[in-house]
Formats: sequence, structure tokens, C-alpha cells
Amino acid sequence: MYGVSAGIFAWFMKDVLSLKELQFGMADIKIMIIIGLLIPTLNSFLIFIGIFALFQFVYTILWVVKIGNDDERPFVPLLTSVLITLMMIGGVA
Repeated sequence: MYGVSAGIFAWFMKDVLSLKELQFGMADIKIMIIIGLLIPTLNSFLIFIGIFALFQFVYTILWVVKIGNDDERPFVPLLTSVLITLMMIGGVA
């Protein structure tokens, strides 16, 4: 049920990140939709959005410090860590 919402959220993030000239590809959107399909409740979906925002912030800071200000940043490790965190707190079905 929340797969469509996760897809819309991912599409929104793609548009926001493209304003900063970062690449958020179509495969990342598909992975977000799959994660959204695993989410059973609205509370879990809101937690998913919060965890994604927090991890995105930390991931961006670490990437800039370690690699530099590069626009070719892979998001799959970030999405995997969000999914693992959701599994650990029981937010997925």
C-alpha cells in the first residue's frame, strides 16, 4: 500500500536532488518503491521517511568530507542501510 507513496517520495527526492545537480537515478526510485511495499503501517512509513532524511544528511556530510563534492554519489548503500534499520526496529512486514 505504501509502495506508491514511497515512489512519489522518491520522485520528489529525485527532483529536489536534481536542483543541487546530484544524480538520483531511476533504479533508486524502484528500490524505494520495493521498500515501501514492505511497510505495513503509516507509522512505519513516517519512520521510514525520517530515517531516510537523517541517513541522507549524514551520508552527504560523510561523502563530502571523505570523497569531496562529487555529484556522482551512489544512493543504494544509503537505501540498504535504511532498510536494515527498518528491519531492526520492526518497521517492515
